[in-house]
Amino acid sequence: MSYASRSRRRQGVSPAIWPGFVDVLSTLLLVIIFLLVVYMLAQYFLQRSVSEKSEALSELDHQVAELADLLSLERQSNSDLRSNISQLSAELQSSLAERDALSLALTQSEDESNILRL
Repeated sequence: MSYASRSRRRQGVSPAIWPGFVDVLSTLLLVIIFLLVVYMLAQYFLQRSVSEKSEALSELDHQVAELADLLSLERQSNSDLRSNISQLSAELQSSLAERDALSLALTQSEDESNILRL
């Protein structure tokens, strides 16, 4: 060993590798912890957003189901009304035919009455 290295050891000066290594590791650990915190916060807010959207979607599904039920009821009502219209149209046609027959019978009766009066 040289005299200079011996004198440095005696004076308490040694190569300072470990403090630099510890600084690098602690900085790396702090960066990793910071990134984990950022990812955890991002995960929390994304989960919250997805949860809110899921609740809104559930509410919309419920509304769609209610509207489908209302549509079914309206279609049934529409079908009933169309059936009622068909029935009333048939009754009207039969009433008109009966009126025409009675009108014809009345005309014939009036003609016969006029003939008998002469």
